[in-house]
Amino acid sequence: MASSISEELSADNDDDDRKDNWVEICTKHPMQVLFALKDLAEKDIWPLNRWKQAFQTWGNRRFAKRVWIYGALFIQNIPDHLLKEVIHSFSRWMEEASKATNCHDKIFIALCGQVLEIFVENTDEVGDQPVLEAINHPVGVITETLINLWFHSKPNDNEKLPKDFLEIFSTLASLEHTSYRHGRVILAANLIPLYRVDKIWTETHLLPLFNWDNKEAKNVWVGFLWSPRIYVPLLISIKEDFLETAHYYSQLGEYKNQYIRFLTFVALNNLDGYALSDFVDVFDELPQEALNEAAHALVDYIEANKDQREEHWKSNVAIFWKEVWPKNKERMSLSIARSVAEILILYGDDFSSSFETLKYWLRPISYPYRILDELVKSKICEKYPLETLDFIHLIISKEDIHSLDKLKECLKLIAQSNPELVNNHEYIELMDL
Repeated sequence: MASSISEELSADNDDDDRKDNWVEICTKHPMQVLFALKDLAEKDIWPLNRWKQAFQTWGNRRFAKRVWIYGALFIQNIPDHLLKEVIHSFSRWMEEASKATNCHDKIFIALCGQVLEIFVENTDEVGDQPVLEAINHPVGVITETLINLWFHSKPNDNEKLPKDFLEIFSTLASLEHTSYRHGRVILAANLIPLYRVDKIWTETHLLPLFNWDNKEAKNVWVGFLWSPRIYVPLLISIKEDFLETAHYYSQLGEYKNQYIRFLTFVALNNLDGYALSDFVDVFDELPQEALNEAAHALVDYIEANKDQREEHWKSNVAIFWKEVWPKNKERMSLSIARSVAEILILYGDDFSSSFETLKYWLRPISYPYRILDELVKSKICEKYPLETLDFIHLIISKEDIHSLDKLKECLKLIAQSNPELVNNHEYIELMDL
């Protein structure tokens, strides 16, 4: 079959508009297509559109590894003019293959270098979505390919980058070439493993990019924030720039809330090298929408540590709230009030203590049905009837008539637990709604 395909291709004028079943053939017989194109390549015939469609098909994970293993030795001879025309599908195929194998690793690296060389003088327009642009640009895709290849070697802490990777990563990290910024975003997304394996190289080539005096600071920060994780030695190394990033919150685009959430988690975790005092001014100066998001992050933090809620309340959350959280009443918002209400219910076993700490941030909440429903399920009404009554009185709006059934259920439980409270003015007021 390969020979018949080869004969057909030899007679083909490679017209991009030509209608045939080439894509179907590439899908059903990928290896035969590969060998047919190999026959032509040995005659120095490289039909552009056939290769373009082939690479697009081989980018499927079903084919990528096998085609690479059997095709790399001759595909490495692909002419530059052809590579430029098929560079997007070629890069995507390389990336998919690199996830599955590091066979012919030297050829992998050489072809990655060949792709990067094409963009060495490129000055494409800078956009405002660094991550999206990086994962769709050949430079970013090839950088991801190199990272995949490096991971195949199962690198260990402090063993340093291999020479081949060190050289090409250093080139990508250099600000000399504007178009390599897509690669720098991908390197930033892999900052932790790079730092763990080669601290000196990372401190020299990557960490300076995170300083906001650098014009690409936004790009590398959103790359890191794409999937941030806590690694204490790294966070100590970038401490100043990490905290300074709060002043550039609005520049982080779709990753601004990711930064706030990560900042909140770092502040809550009592990390070596960080003191609560480091965060006081940072949180105090956050825009209101950022502070709202920090409150949401607190809820998620507590839910993630639900098996150790009491311990985390005493050693993390309560201290953070008292020492770090802004004290200015002008920072109160309905969004924060809802988050605080959720936090209090999550800390049901220690509701009395947590309510005393957080109650000043409560306000009437629109549509509080879910809050009241969770209150009933948590048994807080029975355990802490007086505090629960105060809580409900603070979060229920007199104008809100959507949650009366659930409100009456809460009040009934409170009365059953402490009958004297039926004469409480708050109880009477709520019953009259």
